[in-house]
Amino acid sequence: MAITYAAALQNRIALMLSRRQYSELTANQKIAIDNNWTVGTVGGAAGSALETLGQVANAFTVSDTTDANIPATWSSWFVSEAALQAAPAFPTAEVNDIRRNNALARRDALLSYSRSSFDNTATGDIGALTIQSIRANTIIHALRMSPSVYLDVAMVDDAIETVVTEIWNETDWGFKTKLVTLTIGTDASVTASDSVAVDKLIGDRIDYDTAFGGYAISLDYQTILDYKASSASDGKPLYFHLLRAGSELNWIFERTPDKQYTAKAMVTAQTPSMSSQATMNTALGSFSVDFHGVIKDRVLMVVMERIGRARGVAGFREKTDSKIHGLLARYDASGGEPQWSEYNNVRPFGLGWNPGHIGGAGL
Repeated sequence: MAITYAAALQNRIALMLSRRQYSELTANQKIAIDNNWTVGTVGGAAGSALETLGQVANAFTVSDTTDANIPATWSSWFVSEAALQAAPAFPTAEVNDIRRNNALARRDALLSYSRSSFDNTATGDIGALTIQSIRANTIIHALRMSPSVYLDVAMVDDAIETVVTEIWNETDWGFKTKLVTLTIGTDASVTASDSVAVDKLIGDRIDYDTAFGGYAISLDYQTILDYKASSASDGKPLYFHLLRAGSELNWIFERTPDKQYTAKAMVTAQTPSMSSQATMNTALGSFSVDFHGVIKDRVLMVVMERIGRARGVAGFREKTDSKIHGLLARYDASGGEPQWSEYNNVRPFGLGWNPGHIGGAGL
């Protein structure tokens, strides 16, 4: 139920200011309260108060709808807000009392406000981590600060992307590990199944599917170039090197594939794309439920730091860092696996090693 401006609210404002009914006020006092309203658009202090509360209500609902969404339970805040703004036209108004009433009514309104009923799933199912649920958590917290902070949704979304990227790259979380099928084209292009963007290979080999047999081994860049120069014929690649170019990985094989091959590999996935609300929700869905609270707290912390209100979330950085540290033992899958810089920059077999001696490479 929303606030509807009518005679009852007119009289409440008038009584707060002068202990008189609206009809007993002077013409100038009526103009100050609501521009002598009878029907239509509300003017004066009441109209200004409707706009003020409408902004807050719209921020709560993360929408741009009209001030008809102002909850009826905010009527005390509305009355005191309008009275405070109209007070200069009432010489006998007890402004300090009105100001105190306004602060208390505002506090109670913001603390008691609920975006939806308890059985409503407007922000997603219970336990779901979505861009909308994080927006709501951050924006509502900011509104309940004193003074309120009105956040731009784009700022919150940017903080979500920052936090997801930071936490994703904190370590080799187990949920980043994927078993993928690699499709190797005749042009030496490689694509991973399920549209996984590969960040790095786990281990130093890929295993060809049974139709092709064997496997290919990762070598350092110079060695792969040496083999590439000496491999005149096309065929099944036996060796490869991964070369990073920005966010992309380029696969370099020692020979040109003579046909399309498929192989299995364990990889870690890159930070998911977050170019839209849908892709951001997909990225958030990659995290275990144990990370949900951490992500929400970290987003709130980042936003508050960016707007210079870090004091309002004092201790959040230490809190979230501590939680992330606690999650390392459960979800860190690195386990001593070779890192990107290790398996690609080591020549374990020596410069004089004969590639023909790799019995398991599918020869």
